[in-house]
Amino acid sequence: YLTRNNITACNPFTQSANGAAYMTLSMTSLNVLDDVGDVFPDGHDFIRPCQASGNNRSFIFAADGQKYVIKYYFQDRDETRNRLKSEASFLTYLQDINISNVPKIIHKNLEKHYIIFTFMGGVSPNIITDDMIRSAGRFILDINDRAHHAMIGRLPMASDALISIQSCADNLGERIAILRNQKRANNHLPDFLKFVDILEKSFDRQLKKLAHADVEDSEQMQIDSKKYIASPSDFGFHNVLQEKNGRCHFIDFEYAGRDDIVKLYCDFLLHPGHHLSARNISIFRQSIAPLLNDKYTDMRMRHAFPLLALKWACICCNIFVPAWLERRKFSNPALQLADIQDVQLKKAHAFCDRIDDNILGIGD
Repeated sequence: YLTRNNITACNPFTQSANGAAYMTLSMTSLNVLDDVGDVFPDGHDFIRPCQASGNNRSFIFAADGQKYVIKYYFQDRDETRNRLKSEASFLTYLQDINISNVPKIIHKNLEKHYIIFTFMGGVSPNIITDDMIRSAGRFILDINDRAHHAMIGRLPMASDALISIQSCADNLGERIAILRNQKRANNHLPDFLKFVDILEKSFDRQLKKLAHADVEDSEQMQIDSKKYIASPSDFGFHNVLQEKNGRCHFIDFEYAGRDDIVKLYCDFLLHPGHHLSARNISIFRQSIAPLLNDKYTDMRMRHAFPLLALKWACICCNIFVPAWLERRKFSNPALQLADIQDVQLKKAHAFCDRIDDNILGIGD
């Protein structure tokens, strides 16, 4: 429990029976007591920090007989995207179209960079079942019902939205350039230096393939903006809480907005937060089939998938970038940098090995 003299943390969504895995947080967390008090002046029953995540710090608390989550967003002055506003915008849209298996916003404070949500019950799943895959597909279909087309058009663009295959390649090139610029600062890390070289060579090969691609029409490489979907963006079972009855709740929409279905599909297949079998992929594709009806969807998938795999490799290496490292330290002050860097490099290599994967579920 959180008090002014003792701050301990656990994951409230996946608590172990023996109460293990507690972690001490820094005293900078104390403002949560005041922020909760501002919204619930009659007091609270308890406050517990949640498990650390990539870009934010969250706490579960109880007040007025209900459980809530207060989530603080890291916001750098140089960032162009405001994740708090993005999540608030998307959740407001989901609430407007009566999606019930997502958190509802109780209060937000733009100055202090936090939102208070309703608490969603359930646990992070360890096993991905067919029913869970179908639930994920049904969620994507529900939030993209044709009746909501006009409202979707008013959503902001998702983070790194797939505007075109060229824009995807450009974004990847920018990410690789950032890592290249970190080589001098990390010249004491030979494994990182070697990986950046591997990444650049892989990117060059993909650019050559694009240059020789048999493209008859620019529409094959760029979707009509009217066909963008509402995308959770960071979509995967790492952001799912499952109840005992099997019902899935979907959380975390910091990167959500309008996007090409191709990017959502490829990212779902690639996401490091879960591993999908060929059967999982087939079921998911069937579940969202009505959204894959553009005649050039499969072609864009073939071109986008290897670029997005390399992008995920870059994301894994963000731990070597000072600006991004500040986000991780914000969410987890107890971060052990050397251990994390080693793990992330192994993940990055794995993504480079996936650029030729034949897992899209489409014909040759």
